[in-house]
Amino acid sequence: MIAVDVEEKTIVSRHVRHRRGPWLALLLASWTLLAAFVLPFADRLSLLDQGDNSGRMAAGAASTEVARLEEQVRGDVSDLVVVFHRDGGLSPADLAAVTASRDRVAATTPDTSTVVRAPDGAAASFRTTAPAHAEAEAVTRLRAVLPAGTGLRVEVTGPGALEADLDTALDGVDGKLLTGSAIVVVIILLLTYRSPTLWLLPLISVAVALEAARAAVYAYGKLGGAVTGFGTAILTVLVFGCGTDYSLLLITRYREELRGQQDRFPAMRRALARCIGAILASAATVAAALLCLLLADLGETRLLGPTLAIAVLVTVLVVLGLLPVLLLAGGRWIFWPMTPAVGTTGRTAGWAWTARTVARRRRTVLVGGTIGLLLLSGGLAGARLDLDPTEAFRDTPESVTGLSTIADHFSPGAAAPVVIVLPGGRDQQVFTAVRDTPGVVAVRWDSAIAGRAVLEATLDSGPYEPRARAVVTEVRARLDGTAALVGGTTAEQIDRSRTTRRDNEVVAPCILLLIALILGLLLRSVVAAVCLALTVVLSFTATLGVSALAYDHLFGFAGMSPETPLYAFLFLVPLGVDYTIFLMHRVREETWSAGTAEGMLRGLIGTGGVITSAGVVLAGTFAVLITLPLVQFAEVGFAVTLGVLLDALVVRATLVPAAVLTLGDRIWWPARVPGGPRTGRLSTLEPTRPINSRIDVASTPDH
Repeated sequence: MIAVDVEEKTIVSRHVRHRRGPWLALLLASWTLLAAFVLPFADRLSLLDQGDNSGRMAAGAASTEVARLEEQVRGDVSDLVVVFHRDGGLSPADLAAVTASRDRVAATTPDTSTVVRAPDGAAASFRTTAPAHAEAEAVTRLRAVLPAGTGLRVEVTGPGALEADLDTALDGVDGKLLTGSAIVVVIILLLTYRSPTLWLLPLISVAVALEAARAAVYAYGKLGGAVTGFGTAILTVLVFGCGTDYSLLLITRYREELRGQQDRFPAMRRALARCIGAILASAATVAAALLCLLLADLGETRLLGPTLAIAVLVTVLVVLGLLPVLLLAGGRWIFWPMTPAVGTTGRTAGWAWTARTVARRRRTVLVGGTIGLLLLSGGLAGARLDLDPTEAFRDTPESVTGLSTIADHFSPGAAAPVVIVLPGGRDQQVFTAVRDTPGVVAVRWDSAIAGRAVLEATLDSGPYEPRARAVVTEVRARLDGTAALVGGTTAEQIDRSRTTRRDNEVVAPCILLLIALILGLLLRSVVAAVCLALTVVLSFTATLGVSALAYDHLFGFAGMSPETPLYAFLFLVPLGVDYTIFLMHRVREETWSAGTAEGMLRGLIGTGGVITSAGVVLAGTFAVLITLPLVQFAEVGFAVTLGVLLDALVVRATLVPAAVLTLGDRIWWPARVPGGPRTGRLSTLEPTRPINSRIDVASTPDH
């Protein structure tokens, strides 16, 4: 009778597997067709008009209004300055070459000034314009008609040239980030799984997710949404980091379930049921935090939100849809040589030791960890949060050296004068007030704009120098109450810095409040949400403090970009909360069957490995940004890399468990933990799988 039953079960099992095969084949074919369909649209993303210069300006600021008025007359253009220099003075032949160059440029660009000679006779210059959004191409064409090889030094500078050098620095960045991220992910997956085959499946899933995300963002752009080059560059890193994290969590759960039953299909169903809540909550948290950027006034910051939120949502859908199909199609052998056998347990000795140590010294770990993070945060005390465009490059481009040449031979402010627009006709009182401002060396009336008088002031300092900002601030103070609008490059930098500070003060708290709300709803606990939010803040400030010291002493940067704190907060905090969600979701699951103390330790052992691996993967992908030639990319990459490692390896592994163990059942207030074991004895990794380590939390003193 027993033999007959076994034979019948074998026949049924074979029949079920026979029915599942065509479904798997159909799903794989469907995903293949989807990938082939989205690929052409993903490739078109780089062809979109990715933002404009107005996105870098402060919404509603006086300088932005001046730029808008100038655009009505001159069109959407950027200013260029061509400066010629020869040590010892310009010869008659040099002057003839300068004039001829100016005439060739004026033939194609009517808005070109006459040649101006420097007082010392060693330099000459003229001003022209380039179409906005195409400065790099315009500068390339301009250089082609300038003299070369005669010993006469020629440099193209001014605001438009800085934009051109920024665009050039970003050329090919998507490909570099894609290649770098893929290499990092492959290496880390190989080290994590020690399998020659398993690493392919999450990589394939993430690659399809990336193409689908790029196609979705392209569709968003075609429907009228604004897309920036910075956003599409970060998109690659974000998709690789998040997609691999979600893949690691799913694979870890699936492997655990394979140790409990032979049939991989029920194992996958159970794995998905147990981890899909945490994964979706993590993705929703990141996407919601990104959408908080819509509250920003700075255009390029505000435009990041929808682009990256779309990418995260598409990534989680693709990973949860494609990766299970690939894992089921591969079968158990895909884990070779570490194939999970029924009845075995995973390697947890290291995390059992960590859990034992934290349990015994929970108060020491909590107090010591908090003090340590506060000390690291002290690095912010001397941070310079003021990086101007000339300091945005890791190397010194021609646009920056050209400004130095102008400062050496002309008035330093000649490259970008201050523009004052008056609501009516020319006002002598305004003219006198500007002329008498210390730091202003020349003032002249310029052509009217839309019936408004225009005053142009040249300063005795470069447009990006602190002194220039002080002078423009004084000009604005003297003209307060006159309805005059003060614009120009320096005024734009002032307004941009002011707007960035406002965005930091508004967006970051909104993100933190949103995260605390999501954690509270997910864990159904006010205390847990507040406690975990505090660990997030501590982790972030410690990261920024160490980063500020590294920017100064390790990288030699002139300071921290004003946008770096917000971007670091944006990527570090929501992504770091992923690990909190992975951990506490498991802890809550275990607590409801075993009590808070043992639930915390089970959760730490069960998720410690995957959180560590996920943190290393995410840190590795963001570390690719450090290799880029722009300071802001490098700063954000370093801060997120450091912060993710600190969060995954220290805060989530020690500080959070110590806080939960110290608070006990109070961590779940106002919810009440149901009845069950309260000894806090760590006797299992999973509720039904015994392990060798046993920890009596109730009896282990805090030394």
